[in-house]
Amino acid sequence: MASPVYFFPRVRSSAVVERNRLRMSFLAERGVAAAFAGISDVQAQTSCYELPGRGPGGHSGLVLQVVGNPAPVRIGYSADHQRWHERPAGCDCWVGLDTEFPPTPEDLAIGAPRGYACELGDGRTWKIPIVRSIREERSQLPYDFVYGDDGQVATRRAESRLWELSAEGWNHWFDREKHPTISAEILVELCLGALALNYRVGKIEQNLLRLVTGGNWSRLLELLLDVPLLEEYSQKKTGSSPPSPSASPGAAG
Repeated sequence: MASPVYFFPRVRSSAVVERNRLRMSFLAERGVAAAFAGISDVQAQTSCYELPGRGPGGHSGLVLQVVGNPAPVRIGYSADHQRWHERPAGCDCWVGLDTEFPPTPEDLAIGAPRGYACELGDGRTWKIPIVRSIREERSQLPYDFVYGDDGQVATRRAESRLWELSAEGWNHWFDREKHPTISAEILVELCLGALALNYRVGKIEQNLLRLVTGGNWSRLLELLLDVPLLEEYSQKKTGSSPPSPSASPGAAG
C-alpha cells in the first residue's frame, strides 16, 4: 500500500547516490541497508529527492523510499499522513509509516518471495523461506557451482551468519535434550535473517511492524527449518503428524 519512507537530515543526494546506484556503504553506516536490498536502479525503483523545507525534526535533508510495482498509494514526505519515528532500533535517520496505508508484504518484497505462507505480527501473510532442510537442495540460501575432485559439478553453499544461526535453531528444534533453550537474540536474528531473503526487512522494520512475536516465533522456526516436510514424511508412514516440541526462548543453555 505504502512502503516506509526514510529521511536523512542534512544529507545531500550525492552522499547517497552515485551513477544511479545507491551507496550501500552509506546505508549500512546509517543502519538501513536491509531496507534497500536488491535496489539496482535508483530512478526506476525509488523516490529520492532533497527536501529543502522543514522535514521530520524540522530539518532539511534527503527523502528515500522504495517504489515497487504497483507504486505506493502515497510517495514521499507527507507530514499529515505519516507517523515519523526518530532513530528506530538505533538507526541514524527518521522513518515514516503511512497512517492510512501501512506497508504490506508486497511493498517490501524482493522479487517473487518463495516459501511457506505464515501470518506475522502485523496480521498479514508473508512467505517464510527454507534456510535448512533435511533435503539440502530445498534451502533457499544462495550457492555456487564448483567442480569436485572427480571433475563433476557440485553445489557449494558459502558459510554465512544466517547459515550459522540456522544451525542453532536446528539443534534447538531437533536435539532439545542437549539444547533446551535458544536465546531471544539468536532467535530474532535468525527469523529476521530468513525474512530478509524475501523482503526488505531488518531491525527497523521489526521495531515498527512487530513481525516476529512471542506468539509466532515457534512457527517461524518450524517453517525456516522445513519441518513440514518431515511431517509430510511421517504422515505417509504412520498416517498421523508428529507432535511439535514445546519450548521457550531464553538464555542459551
